[in-house]
Amino acid sequence: SGMGSGSSSGSGGRAVADVPTAGGQHEKRPPPEASEEEWERRHAKRQSAVACVKTSTEYVAFHGTRPSGASDVGVPAPKTPDPMDRNISKRTWEDKVRQWRTDLRQRGPADGQDAELSME
Repeated sequence: SGMGSGSSSGSGGRAVADVPTAGGQHEKRPPPEASEEEWERRHAKRQSAVACVKTSTEYVAFHGTRPSGASDVGVPAPKTPDPMDRNISKRTWEDKVRQWRTDLRQRGPADGQDAELSME
């Protein structure tokens, strides 16, 4: 008689905090207040993540295929997430970095070449 349904009740508890909007973005409140020390730690971690992506094969391959001053290619370069933006929560930051890497991967060498050429 309804007992034993556990956490699988129809309410979907997390749906309130993680509801996609029409644009596919998630409607989220700004991250909770953090101390200046905490923000310094977050900035350092985020800058480290950006540096890591910029040394990745996807990034090297993408930039190796773009002519210098390639603003006229038609498709803008994937935008680097801003590690100093305090309005981005941890989850949103991780999503932005993941999307950035995916964009780089998709726009890398189209003819199947690897970035090994630029590694030497």
